[in-house]
Amino acid sequence: MSGIRDQPTNFQITNPIQHGNSGGPLFLESGEVVGVIVSMLTKAQNVNYAIKSNYYIELLNSIDQSIIKDSLNKKINKKPTEAIADVDKSTESLPIS
Repeated sequence: MSGIRDQPTNFQITNPIQHGNSGGPLFLESGEVVGVIVSMLTKAQNVNYAIKSNYYIELLNSIDQSIIKDSLNKKINKKPTEAIADVDKSTESLPIS
């Protein structure tokens, strides 16, 4: 029930995760969301991690909502070319695998 090195905010899961699933919900069979998928170990099969939903909800509730609204408004009002330039800039230093 804990993540790597016993982190209390995460837990290890054995569900198969594919690249691009980070940020997606982790569901129980009953449909309840119990976490948000955050990472996977590439050298091991089905060793993946998710942030526990109760921690994530606590984190979201602690953020000043006006900051989120301002940020969303700025993103919504951007031209597509500006949004693409922002993505390019934010991913420049990421290693290509």
